[in-house]
Amino acid sequence: MKYTSPYLIKRLFREYTRPRLKTIFGAMVFMIIFALSKPVQLSIINDVYLKIVNHQSLHYTTLLPIKIVILAIVTGIAGYFSTVLMSKAGYGIVNDMQKDLFKHIVNSDLELHHQKTSGDFTSRIINDITAIRAAVTDVMVVTFRQGFAIIGVLAYMVYRDWHTLLVALLFFAVVIYPVSRVARRLRKLAKIGQEQNASLTTLLAESFKGIRVVKAYNGEGFEEERVNNMIDKTLRNKIKSIRVSNINNPMFTILTGIAAAIVVWYLGHTSDEDKRAAIVTIMVGMMTLIKPVKSLSGFSNALQTALAAAERYFTVIDTPPKITSNNGPKLEIKGGEVKFENVSFRYDNAETGNDMLKKLNFTIPAGKKTALVGHSGSGKSTVINLILRFFDPQQGSISIDGQDIKSVDVRSLRDKISLVTQDVFLFDDTIATNISYSSPGKTTIEIENAAKVASADDFIKKFPEGYQSRVGENGLRLSGGQKQRISIARAVLRDTPILLLDEATSSLDRVAETEFHDALDKLVEGRTTLIVAHRLSTIINADLIYLIDQGEIIASGTHEELLKTSANYQKLFNL
Repeated sequence: MKYTSPYLIKRLFREYTRPRLKTIFGAMVFMIIFALSKPVQLSIINDVYLKIVNHQSLHYTTLLPIKIVILAIVTGIAGYFSTVLMSKAGYGIVNDMQKDLFKHIVNSDLELHHQKTSGDFTSRIINDITAIRAAVTDVMVVTFRQGFAIIGVLAYMVYRDWHTLLVALLFFAVVIYPVSRVARRLRKLAKIGQEQNASLTTLLAESFKGIRVVKAYNGEGFEEERVNNMIDKTLRNKIKSIRVSNINNPMFTILTGIAAAIVVWYLGHTSDEDKRAAIVTIMVGMMTLIKPVKSLSGFSNALQTALAAAERYFTVIDTPPKITSNNGPKLEIKGGEVKFENVSFRYDNAETGNDMLKKLNFTIPAGKKTALVGHSGSGKSTVINLILRFFDPQQGSISIDGQDIKSVDVRSLRDKISLVTQDVFLFDDTIATNISYSSPGKTTIEIENAAKVASADDFIKKFPEGYQSRVGENGLRLSGGQKQRISIARAVLRDTPILLLDEATSSLDRVAETEFHDALDKLVEGRTTLIVAHRLSTIINADLIYLIDQGEIIASGTHEELLKTSANYQKLFNL
């Protein structure tokens, strides 16, 4: 889709500005009042020259100061309310856009998250939408207010002496063309700048999150070089933008000066008293036009930045998720049997390439403890991703109790499954909150019981604040084994009929692993459980073990059976 400027403006108006038109119209009323004060000011200046300077009229000496005070009060109030109301509308639009974009991103397929970085998403939610807000609020305040002011001033100047209209028209005709050229160039630079900001955000996030790796491999200098290079690129683009955007300022100043000189020259050749008063009034009027015309130039610059940001915004919004809550029937669990039938899958979704899974056929029996073992890259974690519908296979079907998981509501599918992975993610919150994340509303007793099952209660109570202790960003204040046990407690608390354990014990020491397996025996009772593991010692007691290699099941049976019948299993067991 080609995101042209008219399309972006119309869409921003239709989807986000229209609901707040009432507030915007209120702001515009005050802007009009503010703008009308400009020709009134010129009228007062004209009267000061004619009535006071020339004629020393006592009547006007008393009346005009009163007019000036009233005008100042009206102008101040109108300026205040126009800014506040327009800012309210603008920040409201930002609020709506940020909510919509976050909702879309968090509900998008994992495929989109693989294509974009978290830094890119963060930049779009914060930086891009802030740029759009600047156009909607700050710039609209200036545009409407100063635009009406220009109209009012020009109207009064024509009223005083229509010949000045020719000068004004010439002034604007000369300015329009270079402004349009500047706007096109600025939009390109703005888009580049926003992409660079996103890249910088990503680099910073990676450096901070990977600080342990950075320090372990003395990578501080490398990280400094990467970040410094991106900062320098951003600076160079910013300087280009500043050069382009500020071309209009000297141009306006020069042209305004020339126009004012022409007016003085033209009107200075008359001896008429009223004409001489017009000279003063029109000169002030021309000077008054400098600020609003410059402001309109600023609007053009900010508008192009906002349109570049809007293009990046709608590029994400217009990427529909393939896997959605399709309002299909809810998944009904009778026993929990999971069945793969001729399933083929590849992550890049390309027409050609290596399949991670190749016409995979196997069954996870209901209520049984099934293990999936194999070398790294054999497709074990991919199986878990497909069961949860993080991705859909290119071929074949996956069913639970005879129900194709593509045909049921995806939220009801995930409501029936608990997942524990080797890469544990914890939120920067309390231990209790992290455990109950899977099941909001659970009581303190239920949370503690889940922790006991996961062998986590003992170490949690050793913290000064117990379950209310904060874990730090991604559990930085906890060891790997502690994080793993909290993740297990999270799954225990959810209490679902299907349990997926992807290297769930990889961070546990032998003692903790033994304690966990004692608890696991109770946890898996009556549940359909799939255990993915490298340590074969963790799946010896599984009811059924599948050996997977390069996306295909090459052997199956109990531990004892596979030791007797499968040389590949024997090699894996002896590693």
